[in-house]
Amino acid sequence: MPQLVALAAALNDKFAPDKIQAVDPATLASESDLFSAIEALGIDLSDNEKTFLEAVPDGQKQAIQGALQSAAARNTPVMFAWVPGYDFELRLFEARENGGATSMTMIFSSPYLRSRTG
Repeated sequence: MPQLVALAAALNDKFAPDKIQAVDPATLASESDLFSAIEALGIDLSDNEKTFLEAVPDGQKQAIQGALQSAAARNTPVMFAWVPGYDFELRLFEARENGGATSMTMIFSSPYLRSRTG
């Protein structure tokens, strides 16, 4: 799923330590869906990325969006990674120093999804 690697790279850029302050937490509000929130960040989703995100379980989409809103509100940088897996899986980690979060890592695992043409 090379497109997921590309999406992770685009999100890594938006949530980098030197850019996280520019992310408005309201962009990631729960009233919007994950597609809208990502696109509001200035990331254009390809048809393959949209198809993939449609397959992600709703609870995980909400967890991703909530974690990103929390990180943006606290100016906590986020690092994203995707790895192939058997089922959909989401792992969140926060590094802490002196009681406050210094960074968040989000690892998303999923099966490869077949394209609509194959």
